[in-house]
Amino acid sequence: MINRDYSVTIRTLGTAEDKYQRTLDSIATQSIQPKEVIIVLANGYECPKEQLGYERFVFVDKGMVNQRVACFDESSSEYTLALDDDVEFSSNFVASLFDTMEKCKADFVSPLVKEINISGGGRYTLINKIKDWLLGVSIRKRLKDSFMVKVWRTGGFIVNSAVEDNKQYYSQSGHGTCVFGRTKALKELHFEEELWLQDAKYALPDDMVMFYKLYLRGNVIAMNREVEFVHLDAGSSLMDDNKKLNNIYASARNGLIFWHRFIYKCRDKKWLSILCIVRRIFFTSLFSLLKGVVKRDMRYFNTYVKGYRDGWKYIH
Repeated sequence: MINRDYSVTIRTLGTAEDKYQRTLDSIATQSIQPKEVIIVLANGYECPKEQLGYERFVFVDKGMVNQRVACFDESSSEYTLALDDDVEFSSNFVASLFDTMEKCKADFVSPLVKEINISGGGRYTLINKIKDWLLGVSIRKRLKDSFMVKVWRTGGFIVNSAVEDNKQYYSQSGHGTCVFGRTKALKELHFEEELWLQDAKYALPDDMVMFYKLYLRGNVIAMNREVEFVHLDAGSSLMDDNKKLNNIYASARNGLIFWHRFIYKCRDKKWLSILCIVRRIFFTSLFSLLKGVVKRDMRYFNTYVKGYRDGWKYIH
């Protein structure tokens, strides 16, 4: 029987309002209450008016990685539930995560996001599969082992398309909006080494970096399909062209750096890893070029090129 002692940490700018309140409400209704609740705010931002009344506020330099590192450092419990400020979950959420952790002897447990259908949903045509294979960002395919999500040699990820109902699955990645696991492992992760993620306006793929680094260090990440959380997405209203361009830049620059740090340096058959990243760079650039020619808008193509160029400069 494991000790069900945990801290909740939330990284925020204090501007999510109702979505943040729904996160606090989810914490307040848990059947197993946390030892402490720590809110990590960016310097220069005010404490949100939505409060539980017993949380502790910590201020650090602004940044998704900076604030997440502070979440890990400030936690004093054996386990940590590290959240973003726009998630919602049921009252038995933490209890169920602990159940999975105990059953699987896992170090971390990753729940499902309500909007995502892991088993695929809809038709996944051959054309879709070929396109996804060429782009190298994500693909669905039948995995013969017990993994639901694996990190691809391209630096993208593979989602198991043949998930069985009563089988326990594991993962090499997870959702950065909701992280649950051993505090000691999070502190020993030295996530501050990944501040390069913040050089892009969007710190993508910070969740993959964190979870895959945990996996490479020998941590077991079990999937929990009994409960799910909703990502309310406090930034959804900002999904305009500028945000799309920021996402593309981060996907190109940070994706290339991630590949170099955690695929090229950590796996065998380096020649195959090189072929995979070359394919990803070539086809993401080609598709965005063709789209730009058709729409007479080369911003997406130019952003991909700049992202890959800046990633290459960082590596060298």
